[in-house]
Amino acid sequence: MNKKVAIIKSMFCLVFTGLLSLSFSCGQSRLVAVYEAPAAGGLAGAGETVYLVSRQGVGIWEIGPDGDSLDVTNIEYDGFVQSAAWNDGCLWLASTEGIYQYDTATAELEPGFQLSPPSSHSALTADENGLWISDTFNRQIVRTDFNGTVINIFENANFFTGLAHDGTSLWAITMKNDRTSTICKFDAAGAEVVSIPGPAGFSIYDIAWSGGFLWMSAHDNRRFSALGEVLLKIDVSVW
Repeated sequence: MNKKVAIIKSMFCLVFTGLLSLSFSCGQSRLVAVYEAPAAGGLAGAGETVYLVSRQGVGIWEIGPDGDSLDVTNIEYDGFVQSAAWNDGCLWLASTEGIYQYDTATAELEPGFQLSPPSSHSALTADENGLWISDTFNRQIVRTDFNGTVINIFENANFFTGLAHDGTSLWAITMKNDRTSTICKFDAAGAEVVSIPGPAGFSIYDIAWSGGFLWMSAHDNRRFSALGEVLLKIDVSVW
């Protein structure tokens, strides 16, 4: 996949294809790279690899640490994928119809579970013990095991469009009506420990943790940019 980077500076736009060697600040987070994406969708981090799952289709792309598309798989699915997570060879997909499991070895898509009472599944991530699900209908983050049994519930008034887990802490992003975003970091008890502005000029669909960076599936709203759907690589190591 070709990588294009658009940087707005002094009222003009510079677009080039190739390996990105520049970085610049977005609010208080550091935007390391902007890669042109094949689609908008859910993100799941698996070590150094990021899985991008298109919102409808469904196409699954393996994205390398430099934004290269390593592989693509097409599966049949009629729903709308909002978010994705990775654990032990399986992709977990948060959709309008519930949580689904996709086995990358067998290429089989299996129904998982739905939260009860009726809930939304706007964002999803995983750690070694289970899933974290943003239930925006009830304004809470739900912690479950991989069978859907609820372990804990954290009340939160924010509308999170993406969740990511770095192995220790939970990261979340919320979008406002003015297209600005906020990155939040939570400890294991669900307490917010960091809240910083997200990258300006982008509408964020989902986030994932991979290779020590926070990745984002986004739409580029910046003036003069013609990239459209992009992947953002964010350095949040200072927090």
